[in-house]
Amino acid sequence: MAMLPREYGRGERLRADDWNRSVRSLGRHQEAIERMRPAGRALSTGYVPGVHISVHNDTGEALSPRDIAGIKEHTFPNNPDDITISVEIPVAGTHEGKFVIVQESIPTDGIGDAIIVGCSLCTVSLVDENHEYAEIMDDETGKLESRKFGTAKILWHDGLSGSSEVDVTALVRFPEVNDYPGTTVFISNDTGADIDAVSVMGIKGHGDTGSPENIIITVEDPEAGKHEGKFVIIPELIANGTIGKGIISGLAICTVNMIDENHEYAEIIDADNTKLESRPAGSARILWREDPSGSGTEDVLALVEFPLDGPPPVWEATADESSGEITAKRIDSTGALVGAELTFTVLPEAGS
Repeated sequence: MAMLPREYGRGERLRADDWNRSVRSLGRHQEAIERMRPAGRALSTGYVPGVHISVHNDTGEALSPRDIAGIKEHTFPNNPDDITISVEIPVAGTHEGKFVIVQESIPTDGIGDAIIVGCSLCTVSLVDENHEYAEIMDDETGKLESRKFGTAKILWHDGLSGSSEVDVTALVRFPEVNDYPGTTVFISNDTGADIDAVSVMGIKGHGDTGSPENIIITVEDPEAGKHEGKFVIIPELIANGTIGKGIISGLAICTVNMIDENHEYAEIIDADNTKLESRPAGSARILWREDPSGSGTEDVLALVEFPLDGPPPVWEATADESSGEITAKRIDSTGALVGAELTFTVLPEAGS
């Protein structure tokens, strides 16, 4: 039976705006009940899968559905039962992986619904059609930006093949949890600048000397003769003055400057934290890489295993074979001949 506005004395009736507001409030209450359904229960039509949360719009501007807002703080810290968070305009170096996607129009200083974990539609600035991830943009609430790596996984977008530098509607899953196939440690960034994703940093020291049980290390730009085999690869941006993750051993994706397409190893480059350099021998083994164009020295993405316990030595002959023997010197990680000249016996080929 439909409820009618209550009639007051002297013929006065409840204003339509007040009535509509109460109906909307009931609707939000029903939505809240739907959100608390146990896992596996059918979801109502139009329900967006994910963890929904009430957010207080502290951005200073109205938010629209599918907007991006950075997580700021608990709105009501004195009432732990009220899980409402305040959101702000995204800031690079602060809100990577720490944002919500708005699900309804929220006026300035208002409260509304957003997804904090899960899947949602949003706008993505597609920088490269091959990008499979996205990340927040500095001072931008209207969209994410596509990246090679990021905290949101692009599951689908409506851009045409060959599209780039365009805004697309995309379905993203966030925050994307990266279980890196290697040993990770906490990195305290005291370098004075942000450390970009896929950077290669030399190990500097222990970042929390007061608590030896906490393995937090500090890093610096690689230095030749110091950081060969003593570096970390940073999988995600670490803002200056903050703590993030670094891979200290195992498998990691990074950029490798391919000097020679036949090189199977890589090593740090002096004063360059953006990539490794291919070598005939080095402390990182190249397991896979993008195919270079064949135009000479080229930067490619590669999967590397590091640090090696000691790559097999590589030798270069210093003279032609003579009387079944040949002389050679070892090649170091820079490709230079080092050490004493040794004489090797040349074994006959099988069957000869």
